[in-house]
Amino acid sequence: SVVSNADSYWQKRMKPKSSLRPVCESYRRDVVEAVKERLAKEYWINHSLSDLARSAHCSISKLVRIFRIETGLSLHAYQQHVRIRTSLQLLKDSHCDLSDLAAQLGFANHSHFTTVFRRQFGITPSEFKRDPSFSLVKRFVETLADRVAG
Repeated sequence: SVVSNADSYWQKRMKPKSSLRPVCESYRRDVVEAVKERLAKEYWINHSLSDLARSAHCSISKLVRIFRIETGLSLHAYQQHVRIRTSLQLLKDSHCDLSDLAAQLGFANHSHFTTVFRRQFGITPSEFKRDPSFSLVKRFVETLADRVAG
């Protein structure tokens, strides 16, 4: 048929996909690491995609694409993981109000913080604060490591 002939013609003409050039891989890794470092240092700030892309010297679409390729997570999901990871330590060490803690972490409000925390662990920050079990922290770190390495 005409369609199958056209398809085989274009398949022959197309270059086979090769592995990425080392320069491109290195560039992608450097961009992602720079953004991850910024998100970790300024976890409480809700950075815009344009601001992050500008600081990484690339377009928004390129940043979004390569960040997911390198980490397996969206930028937003990664930032939530950083905030939640930070919250575990703050919940164990501080005696501040959960609303203040949520604001300090960069969440919109106490409810948003509780929702994200419960989605991650199946318990609320208040429940964790009453009994900060090591197994919960260990499970989160393993989950994060699997997602980031994946």
